[in-house]
Amino acid sequence: MTPGARAAEGKPVGSVHGASVGLHAADTANAWRGIAAAIGETLRDRDQKTSCALAERHGEFGRDPDALIAVLIKPAITHDGALHHEKYFHTATQGFARSRPGWRWDHLVALTRVMASGYGFADEDLAAARIALAV
Repeated sequence: MTPGARAAEGKPVGSVHGASVGLHAADTANAWRGIAAAIGETLRDRDQKTSCALAERHGEFGRDPDALIAVLIKPAITHDGALHHEKYFHTATQGFARSRPGWRWDHLVALTRVMASGYGFADEDLAAARIALAV
């Protein structure tokens, strides 16, 4: 019998059709790859509660923090003209790197909330810099 395969009603033993362990594992891995992208959508909606819940679950399941950080860096450098996002991004990612494992994800969850709260507020200095640099 193939590892992970089980006999299902109407299916031969070893069949990979239907509800095999491998099928569910692949679906789960694909879903977790999409969680960071889903956080990007909730950030754009300025939905702090859902954004934080997704970030927290991402950490609870031991997912890659770099995937979340990659989603959070863009709003950190393109929104909130007072530079608060950029400064807090640095503070939170440094806190994540230096904290004990039990506290690390609190920094990224808090960062997610800040990015959602300020999403969409134009950074006038960034716009001026782009004009000056013709980019």
